Amino acid sequence: MAGSFNYVQAQTPAHTVSADNSKGEVLEVKLSAKVIKIDKKKRHLTVQTENGDKYDLNASEEIRNFDQIKLGDNLVVRYVKGVVLTLVPVNKRAGVPQRTEHSDAATAELGQKPGALEAHQTEIRAIVKAVNRKERNVTLRGAHKTVTIDVPQEIDLDKVKVGDEVNAIITEAVAIEIEAASK
Repeated sequence: MAGSFNYVQAQTPAHTVSADNSKGEVLEVKLSAKVIKIDKKKRHLTVQTENGDKYDLNASEEIRNFDQIKLGDNLVVRYVKGVVLTLVPVNKRAGVPQRTEHSDAATAELGQKPGALEAHQTEIRAIVKAVNRKERNVTLRGAHKTVTIDVPQEIDLDKVKVGDEVNAIITEAVAIEIEAASK
């Protein structure tokens, strides 16, 4: 689904995850808004939050049962993003940079309320090219490109140095569901 949500206004606290040599953070954002305008032919919605902010959204074909959406329905969007970093010491380099990706999607069954879920996971083995301790991000050179990613507070950036090899697992998921309008 395309649109311009301001996720920050509905942000919930991050959850910390840790396992073995891995540390990370999972952030869940939830936005609730009422449908105030619908163009079913173009699959376009205008929604408004409780504080009056309006957003224009285009619902992709993955949002099954779109025709069931009515004016006044409450749209709930959940966005979950997690970043888990595993640091591999330089003396234990595993090899050349690599990248693997995996995606899953699910849609509502016919007859159910409209909704969809999409998840995407990227795992990269990369070399640290830059560390910005003030902004809490690292620049990584992977197999196909160089990217800058935000680093969770739980990772001690004093232990991350240019030239280190890291594994980064980035998981993002978006769930969209329609709830009946409150009376």
